[in-house]
Parts: sequence; C-alpha cells; structure tokens
Amino acid sequence: MIRLLVALMLLGSTLPPASGWQLVARDDFDGPLPAHWSAYDGDPTCCAATFWRPGQVTTEGGDLKVTSSRQADGSWLSGGLSAAGWPDAVRTYGRYEARIRLDRGTGVSGVALLWPVADHWPPEIDYFEVWGKDPGRGTDTMTTHRAGDNVQQADVYHGDLSGWHTIAVDWLPTSIQYEMDGAVVGTVTDRSLIPTEPMWPAFQTHVELCRDVCPNASTPSSVSLWVDWIAIYRPIGSPSTSTTTPPPTTTTPPQTTTGPPTTTPSTSVPTSPPPVVAAPPPSPDWVPPFLGLIAASAAGGLLVLWLRRRRL
Repeated sequence: MIRLLVALMLLGSTLPPASGWQLVARDDFDGPLPAHWSAYDGDPTCCAATFWRPGQVTTEGGDLKVTSSRQADGSWLSGGLSAAGWPDAVRTYGRYEARIRLDRGTGVSGVALLWPVADHWPPEIDYFEVWGKDPGRGTDTMTTHRAGDNVQQADVYHGDLSGWHTIAVDWLPTSIQYEMDGAVVGTVTDRSLIPTEPMWPAFQTHVELCRDVCPNASTPSSVSLWVDWIAIYRPIGSPSTSTTTPPPTTTTPPQTTTGPPTTTPSTSVPTSPPPVVAAPPPSPDWVPPFLGLIAASAAGGLLVLWLRRRRL
C-alpha cells in the first residue's frame, strides 16, 4: 500500500501542464517592487490630465498598488509601470495571467496591457481595461489594436471588476483568447489583428479629465489598481526565454493611447457571463498538487478494483 501511495504521489506531481503552456516567470509582489519593473515618470499623449510619477507605484500587503490621487490644487497624479527590463516577460507570443481588481471611482481608468518593445503604436493588447466613465467597475473591455491602422476588435465582460478576478490573455500566431476566472470571454481569429512582434506587460491608471467623464465629488481622493500576482507562460515547444534582447530599463512611459477606442471596432463580441460580485481568494500553492494527488489516487483505486475483478 505504501508503495502504491508513493507511486500515485509521483504520478500526481508530474501531470502534464494544461492547455499547452509552461510557466516561465511569476511575481507575487510580496516585498519591494522588483528591479525588473520600471515605474513611469512622464506625461502620456493619450490623456491631457494624466501625470505619471514613480511615487504612485508601490507594493502593499503583498500586492502591487498603482494609484491615481487627487492633489491639493485639484490636479491628479497617476501611476504606471512596465516590465521592459524583465527578459522572461518580453516575448513574442505567450500567456499573461494576473490576479487584479480596480477601486471604484468616477473619472479614473485602470489598464493591464501588452506594449511593443519597439515603442511604436499600434499594436497594443488590452486584457483588462476599465474606463473612468464606468465608476461602478462593471465592464472590462478587452481590445486588440492592429498594427499600422489601429483597426480593433473589442470583447466585453460584464461583472464587478472592483472585486478580485483572475484575468488572462493567450497570445498565439493564429489567435488571441481572453479569459476571466478560467472562462473564455473573447477570441480574436483575424490574423491581421494579431501582433507579430515582441511586447512587454504593463499596468497603469490614468485620468482623462472630461474626455469621458471628470472625477467629481463622489470620486475618492485615491483610486488604485491592485495586482496580487502576474504569471507569464510560453507555448510549449517555444524558447524558454525571449530571443529578443529587451531595451534598457527606462522610466519614460510609452505614448499610449489607452482609453475608449477612437475608431469603431472591426468586430464586437460582447459576452455576458453572470455578474460576479466577488471572486474567491486565490488558492493556496498546495491546492493544485493536492488535487492532482486526489485524482491520481482515484485512478489508482479504480485500477486495483479492475485487477481484482479480473482475478475473480
């Protein structure tokens, strides 16, 4: 029996990875901001009222905290950061998965995106984008921006984005797939829309005073995008590290145009899963191996019963 349990434990620990992905990097933000992240210090062309400053990016309680905050004169400072200096994060194709939420607040937007290493725009992939005109945080618009002419496909998820969700984008040569808490909520199959160049992940908040809606008296003085962790995967069979040398770490923000699309999306595929009031907290690290052990034990038990029946 002991030998059987040991064998089942070994089987459970070597179950193949799901969906053809292999983990190459992960950040849990349990301490100071890792050096391979670079906080922005600049003013993007997208949003006249946004001023990104490094002090708006911190870690707190094991989470990344990217904050827009009201100043004494009524202006706002916001935060943004990139992983341009993290070789494993700079990839052409991959899976980017994050545990994320955004505080409620009129006029403040939050985004998780992929940005091209060449620092031109487009292309862009936004897998979490909640705009300031949505103070209740009820809509995530996941948008693929085509290189060159900015033709777009927008996929929409409706739920409570002020609570924790696990959000992912699977970026492959033939498709882009968006997931929310393990469920597919959008797929891009038009290959002309799919970026074919190296990109790096970024998080940001921004204020677009009166482009959509202004922060007002109901807006808290501090509105934060929170990230519990980010995990980065490569397609199995692809190089374990990026073949592209990332650019030097910089605190200059990209001239991003995140925010409501300025052109009509080429395709809109709205999906409406049941509203999620609050997602459960992330599972402890021991849960997946434990579940694998249970599954393997059950399989072993069925095998033993089958052998006994054959003997009878």
